[in-house]
Parts: sequence; C-alpha cells; structure tokens
Amino acid sequence: MVFQQQSIFNIEEFYEIGSFLHNQPVGGFLTGSYRTAIGRYYYYTYLKIRDIILQCDTRQRVEQVLKSSSSHHLVREYMYSVGECIDNNDIIYMANSLEELHELRKKSDYKTFEPVILNDVILASMLSDDINNTIDNVKYGSHIGIKQILQDLWSSNKLPRLNRNGKKWEFMTP
Repeated sequence: MVFQQQSIFNIEEFYEIGSFLHNQPVGGFLTGSYRTAIGRYYYYTYLKIRDIILQCDTRQRVEQVLKSSSSHHLVREYMYSVGECIDNNDIIYMANSLEELHELRKKSDYKTFEPVILNDVILASMLSDDINNTIDNVKYGSHIGIKQILQDLWSSNKLPRLNRNGKKWEFMTP
C-alpha cells in the first residue's frame, strides 16, 4: 500500500488554540474567543479524520472529493459507511459525534444572532476528545485505531464506495 504525503501543518495546533481560547478568553472578546475555540476544535478533529482517510485510501477520486468543498459531510459519510460495513457502533457513533461538532461549528460561525456560551465550548471540547479517543482506540478484530482498520479494509477491498447521485457525491457501504 502506498501512503500519501503527510501534511506539513501540525493540526494539533488547532486543538491547542481552541483549548487556549476556551480556558483563557482573549481580553474583552469572550464571545469571539468561544466561537473561535469551537471552530478550532472542529477543524482539528475533522482534518485529523480526513488526513487518516487520505493516507489509507489512495483512490484518486476519493482524494479529489475529500479535498473539495463537499468534504465536510463526505468525511462523516465515509466513517459512517466504514462503521456500517464492519458493524462497529463506535465508528458510527464517532461519525454522528463529528456531525454534532460540525453543527456547533456552524452555529458559532454563521448564527450570529444565537448566543454561544461556555457550555457550547465545553461540549465541543468533549466531542473532539471523544472522537480523538475513538480514532486512537477503536477495535476491529486484531486492529486498534482507525488507521489500522482502514488499512485492513483497503487490503480486503472493503472501503466505502464513492457514488455520484446527480450532482452530489456520497459514500456507500461496499
């Protein structure tokens, strides 16, 4: 299996920035700090999953769609399909948690008339931590972690199928 080049940007910085803004809001910018922290927690988590997928699934079309503007929902669909394929509720739960974190990110970025409070930031942090724990520790047979699971599915040709439904791309269980 050929793995793609890793990013030169350390995405852990997004998590650290989110944590900093969560725990030490900047000056008089409490709301802006909270909203930015949620975004950083989301992007850390989303990019970590996306980069693992791109390292393990080297199909050219997969790389194209996961680097497009549609990639946010496609990363969730991909992981949900993996969970369905191997009947793993932890991976399905992870995909659903990523969707919940994405909704918090959209609230913090686009819903300027809705308040974002400390509890929203705490929830974003907890979701990110839970997802990260699943990424590292989920089990499937003798495999531990999403990366090992995807490598196994790659070698057995069981990765999610990419399908075009009209103008929309979607992943489906093989």
